[in-house]
Amino acid sequence: MLAIKSVADLRTGDIGFSSIRGRVGAGVLAGQTSIDLAALLRGRRVENAGWITHAFIVSQSDYESAAIVEAMPSGARRVVLTGRDRIGPGYAYVRLPDEIGLIGWRTAAGITAAKMVGTPYGFAQYAALAALTLTGGNAANAQGPLARYVNRRDPVTRHPVQMICSQLVDEVLRAVRVPLFKDGRPPQYVTPGALFWRAAQIGDVCIC
Repeated sequence: MLAIKSVADLRTGDIGFSSIRGRVGAGVLAGQTSIDLAALLRGRRVENAGWITHAFIVSQSDYESAAIVEAMPSGARRVVLTGRDRIGPGYAYVRLPDEIGLIGWRTAAGITAAKMVGTPYGFAQYAALAALTLTGGNAANAQGPLARYVNRRDPVTRHPVQMICSQLVDEVLRAVRVPLFKDGRPPQYVTPGALFWRAAQIGDVCIC
């Protein structure tokens, strides 16, 4: 069992999870619920992790502090953590095994995450993901119009033009050749609940 008592215990590449309070959290929960309902209508497994509505990735860590990158309504941002910031009730972390990727993948993930800062939030992604679920979910045509909309990319940076929190984490890991999902799903087809559900299957979990 993974033990994280302070930010000093975090490692670059760790994935953090939490719930969001207030109207933003209610909106995210409504969006995730719409995707779950779409899955039920299609007779597919619901990829829900209950209270989890937010995800972020540790982009830098040392003995006294850590930095995370997370998608937010104002755009993806970098946040420095110290002490017990984001450690405790309402937070969870998953540490993927070192051997899941190439040597140095954690450092590469931190660099890649930093490049995502400023990416606009994908408010419309929830509706698009729900529609994609109705038309096939992880078996949907990756070249279909809905999948292409979800995975729209900047022609210069090749980064997605907008992302929700779980998409940002998944995109960082894909970029450093650590693909969590191997079920053939289209790129960016991932919610916070699905991300936790899959990461917890293959990594060590700390429910703080």
